[in-house]
Order: sequence, then structure tokens, then C-alpha cells
Amino acid sequence: MRGTASWVVLAVATACTGGEPSSEENDATGDESPVTPPGPPEPECDLDVESSCGNDASVVQGQVRLAEGLTTETQGNLYITLNHEAYAGALGGGYHIFDVIRDADLSEPVPFALDMCDDGAMWSDTNCTYTLIAILDLNKDQSEANALPDEGEPSGRVADITLSCTGDAPCLDVVLDCVDGPDCAKFTDADCSCDPQGCSSITSICNF
Repeated sequence: MRGTASWVVLAVATACTGGEPSSEENDATGDESPVTPPGPPEPECDLDVESSCGNDASVVQGQVRLAEGLTTETQGNLYITLNHEAYAGALGGGYHIFDVIRDADLSEPVPFALDMCDDGAMWSDTNCTYTLIAILDLNKDQSEANALPDEGEPSGRVADITLSCTGDAPCLDVVLDCVDGPDCAKFTDADCSCDPQGCSSITSICNF
């Protein structure tokens, strides 16, 4: 009889421990809500750049980054140009100023700054809007005369940038999301409406 009693006790203990899981166990094994990955960082636009014309509104700052999911090279010369939108859209705009960040690594966003006044003050009041084109120049052939990317080179464009002596300096997030060659940077010339009484410039597109 003593052996039978031990078997009964064991059976009861097994039944007790094999019941419904506790609330703590439910919490541990339950479905978790999907975690949304963090988005790309916002541009800081905190480079120490002095305006050539003494007006910080002439300095265009921002960051250049590769589009998420874009499979491409991440290192090369980063070409950035600020062009006029009122003419030469088929060539990426009318050249104003450019810079090259050599051996850039776009595995992370790359900060940049361009001072429009470095090539002479041409405020949008009398010269209309600008466009900014960025290209990861893999074959190093970009220049002031060539603002169009080659097939396979990651590039991006920000349109309709207004630079006014009475405005704020733009802070741009430039995403390289196109690898289709020249069409990534071509555009239709923008309509130009100028204020002849606006900011003083070295010349005015409105006069042409």
C-alpha cells in the first residue's frame, strides 16, 4: 500500500504542474508587436562656414545619403553642384558652383556645405530658384561642365531651392535614389518670376 500511495502523490503533482501556463509565461511566449526600425537621421547643418557675402542665407548645408535598399557602391568622389533652374535643365541646370568631397564613404550620411556667394551673389529674388544635384562620381568625370551622372552612378536632385538675402539658409536631406544616368538630373526649365527690387546681385537672369 505504501507503493500505491507514492504513485498517487506523483500523479497528482504531475497534474498540478502540467496545467494552464501562468500569466507570466503567457507574457513571455506571446506575440510581440513588430519593432519599427529608426528612420534616417535628420541633417544637422552645423558646419562652420562663413558666407563670402556676409549673409548666412547664402550657405546651403545638408547631408547626402544613399536611399535605403539601394544596392550600389558606397565609396567614391561625391560631386555636389548648385545650378540655376531657369535655363539649361537638359544639362542639369545653369552652372553656378560645385564642390567635390573626395573619397567619400556613403555607408553613412555625408555632411556638406556650399556657399552660393563663392561664385558671386546671385540671389533668387532676381535669379530665380536653384537646384542641387549630388552624384557619387564613380568614374570621376563630373565638372562644372558636366552635371549629369552616368548610368549606374547613384544620384539625387533637390529642386526649387530659394536663396534670398532676407530668407533662411536651407538645410537639405539629399537622397541618392536614382541610377538611371542623365535622366536622374535632367529637368524642364523652371518658370522664372523675379523681383527687380529684390536682393542685390552681380547679375540678374531676369535681364536676359
